[in-house]
Amino acid sequence: MIRRSCLTCIFLFLLISGVSSVCAERDPQLKWLGKKPLISKVEVNGNEYFSDGKVKSLMRSQENGFWQSLRLSERHRLRKDSKRYDMAALQYLYLTNGFVDSKIEEEFVVAEDSSAIVKITVVEGKRYLIRSSTTYSDLGSFGEAVAHQLRQLRQGDPLNPRRIEQVAFDIKTVYANSGYPYADVRDSVSVDSEVDSADVTFFIERGPLTVFGDVHVDSLEFTKPSTFTRELVFKPGDVYSRQMIIDSRQRVYSTGLASYVDLTVKNAPSSDTSSIHDVRPDFLLKVRERKPRYAKIKTGAGEDDEQDLVWDLGLEFGNRNISGRGRQVRFGLVSSFLVFAGDWRILKERFEFEYSEPWLLKIRMPLHLTFGVEPGVRSETQRYRISRIDLGLTTARELSRSTVVSGGIEYEQVKITGIPADELDDLKKEEGISVQRKVLFLLERDTRNNLLLPIRGSYARLDAEYVGGFLGGDNSFVKLQGNVSRYQNFYGSNIYAWQYRIGWVLGTASDPYVPTTDRFYFGGGKSLRGYVSSSVGPATAEGEPAGGRVLIQTNQEVRRPLFWNFWGSTFIDAGNNYEDFKYFKLDNLLVSGGVGLQYISPVGPIRLDYGHRLIHGGYPPGGRFHFSILYAF
Repeated sequence: MIRRSCLTCIFLFLLISGVSSVCAERDPQLKWLGKKPLISKVEVNGNEYFSDGKVKSLMRSQENGFWQSLRLSERHRLRKDSKRYDMAALQYLYLTNGFVDSKIEEEFVVAEDSSAIVKITVVEGKRYLIRSSTTYSDLGSFGEAVAHQLRQLRQGDPLNPRRIEQVAFDIKTVYANSGYPYADVRDSVSVDSEVDSADVTFFIERGPLTVFGDVHVDSLEFTKPSTFTRELVFKPGDVYSRQMIIDSRQRVYSTGLASYVDLTVKNAPSSDTSSIHDVRPDFLLKVRERKPRYAKIKTGAGEDDEQDLVWDLGLEFGNRNISGRGRQVRFGLVSSFLVFAGDWRILKERFEFEYSEPWLLKIRMPLHLTFGVEPGVRSETQRYRISRIDLGLTTARELSRSTVVSGGIEYEQVKITGIPADELDDLKKEEGISVQRKVLFLLERDTRNNLLLPIRGSYARLDAEYVGGFLGGDNSFVKLQGNVSRYQNFYGSNIYAWQYRIGWVLGTASDPYVPTTDRFYFGGGKSLRGYVSSSVGPATAEGEPAGGRVLIQTNQEVRRPLFWNFWGSTFIDAGNNYEDFKYFKLDNLLVSGGVGLQYISPVGPIRLDYGHRLIHGGYPPGGRFHFSILYAF
């Protein structure tokens, strides 16, 4: 017994000594890493398919270069989590490019000056390409939809396990949107090492057909349950669709009555009963309600048509949920001040009232009634006062998730006091004042993936205005304009964006005059770069822009990321602005081209463009810089 105890003590002593020696060896490196040493060098060995530069560009551990040596850029340091980030990035690079058997190791070496040398060792292995992608199931009516998803795995593409997982998920989504949320999609990869290729097969079990059950609404404080449930795009008994759930959440959120929306199965099966499928599941709608009453102050600076800098100050209050039905009422007061050389004075005051009915005649077609009053301000330079009253009625209808049609009517009354009646008409023309009553129509389709920085998708818009006529007012004319733009990827990160725009405004036979404020203006940072804003087209005898009746415009642009948050672009703009269609000819179109630099900020691109006049007609040659917020289109 004593001998066994001695042997046990000796064993424990040796074990503790060994662990202590290992810790002693590792302790200096841990202390060294804790000091966050500078990275002096990154070495990559064993790589053949990818260059050293490609491998290094994906790593968090970056060498310190020229700019870091001058302290003009933050110096790169080694951190305790650097290895984890480096390994994850490099393993993803090789795994998604067909090197499914690749092995990567990373080692940190202490240099003589205590800086860090990062050593990457790569064993690439074979690169496998996809030979075929098929399904081993009876697809029935899902054949075409599943085949569309399989096209993501093209013959000759690198074997990418992440892409295969995504295709399996997309196939499952096809079934989930058609009544089969319990569909089971499994993939199998068969590798042929002799020819370095792989065959991908998907096995699909659709499961039982499922329909929607009842929808229960969690407790509400301000809103009636039907106000939210009427926004749902499905009814009990409808065939289950995952997309319908997503659309319903979005519609409930778009009411503006909730800051959070969740729509889930009410009694989701536990892990112990996951094999039991509920073919008529009930759903629970949870929302975090916003308080109905609100008040806020708004302020900001901007440019006016006639003034350099205008400061707006506004007060707004209202109720966004009258009687719990989602009806809204808003009151507002806005004052505009001139800010120039220390001269502060009120330019305009406006009182606003707005009422919104979200469902018109039990149809999801929001109705907005607006009423505005501008009492007019008498200034030191004006001996007259202009007051306005306007009334608007608009409604809109969603034709699909991306298409909206809307229409409305606007009525305006203008009163000018403090001026003799015989001078009234001359004053209106001089100041561009006209009483307008109009009928509006708008058709809009938007499939852009991002409104501020579109990479794919398109945007199309058609506007029509009928002004005057039987409505009365000072003028009668019809204004039509339409534009279409598209965005698509090509050659890596490049984005090709184009736009076509056309506009036409024509007076009636009895009143051919069209006010200058309703004409088209062309030239500048958002239309034809290289020209002064609004300088292209008909002009007055004094050389001031008078606006045109016919507008032709096209823009072609290539955009791509450069570094950090900076993007670059090159563009061609073309078009012209005419008094009448009879003046339009292809050989009198103006053309400009140039380059631009954009900083992608949280509020959108902030851009600096330089446009040079390539075909300038009667305008002088040269170019112009433009500084703007957001892309031109």
